[in-house]
Amino acid sequence: MEIGFGELELAAGTFHYAHTGGAGQPLILCLHGFPESWLAYEAILARLGSGGYHAVAPDQRGFNKSAKPQGAEAYHTRHLVADMFELADRLSPDSPFVLMGHDWGSAVAYAMAFSRPDRISHLIVANGVHPWCFQNTIVHNAAQRAASQYMTRLRHHDSGQLMAANDFERTLNMMARFSMADWLTTEMGAAYKAQWR
Repeated sequence: MEIGFGELELAAGTFHYAHTGGAGQPLILCLHGFPESWLAYEAILARLGSGGYHAVAPDQRGFNKSAKPQGAEAYHTRHLVADMFELADRLSPDSPFVLMGHDWGSAVAYAMAFSRPDRISHLIVANGVHPWCFQNTIVHNAAQRAASQYMTRLRHHDSGQLMAANDFERTLNMMARFSMADWLTTEMGAAYKAQWR
C-alpha cells in the first residue's frame, strides 16, 4: 500500500502527515519520537493501512513540515496534546481511535490518554516509560538522573547548532546509540538530514 501525504490547517498552523488506508477505516494515530518525524513510521504505515486502519503519522509541532510556533511556552505539553486531539477530531470525529507513541511521542500519547481516555480505544507505547515511573525514578535513582541529563542539555540556546554540527553527526550518533539502529541506513539518515535542514 502506497503512503500518501496530507496537510490540515489547525489552530496552531499547518500540520503535515503521512497516511495509508482511508476515511471510514478506524484511525490509528502514530506519534514519532525526538528528533524524528513521520519517517519513524514509514516501514509500518503500509502494513497498518492494509490491516484495515486509516494510519496517520503526523509531524508533530516543531518537526519537519508542521507548524513551528515561536517561544518555549508554545511547546508545553498541553499544546502538543491539543494539536493531536484537534487532528484526531478532524480525522475521526465520531469514533475513538488507536493511539501509538514512540519515545517523545509516547509522552504526548500518555498525556492524551490521561486527559481524554474516552477518545482513545487503545494506547500503544514503544520505548516510553509511564510518567509516574519516570518521575519516581528521576527522584530516587542517581543513575537515571545522570542518564537523563541530555534532555536538560537540549534546552540550551545553542543546542540547535550543536545538533547540526558536522552535517548532523552527533544527532545521527545519538539516534544510533539509543537502540538497535539497523533501520538507520544511509538513505534514512539522508532523509532525516534533509528534514532537519
